Amino acid sequence: MGYLSPDSAAALAALASADAPLERLAAIRTAIAALEADPATLQAVRDARADGADWGTVAEAAGLGTAAAKWRWQGTDADAASGSARRPSIFGCPAASSAPRPSNSPTDAGTSGYSRTTDVRRVIHS
Repeated sequence: MGYLSPDSAAALAALASADAPLERLAAIRTAIAALEADPATLQAVRDARADGADWGTVAEAAGLGTAAAKWRWQGTDADAASGSARRPSIFGCPAASSAPRPSNSPTDAGTSGYSRTTDVRRVIHS
């Protein structure tokens, strides 16, 4: 598989030679991460789109929904490679996109599961 990066090829070789259960598990997870980050993945998407494949077909081949495939690979190559540069902000506040979810924040009694942080963002950004 000459089209894969050296990191992906090494991860697949490690997976093929893994024997112990935890070694196999670690090798599987490493191979998945390497293949997801491999430039060959993005190039395959670009080639398929150039050949006339629509986003639904690309999504099906990748095991994703159409919106997820577009989010992951649409835009410039740099956008698609980084992924994080295109992460949407919440309430128009870029810092909010990396804030913990309300379910991970302590709540006050009687607030129906909303944290103070969520309530403050609603007031500030409304």
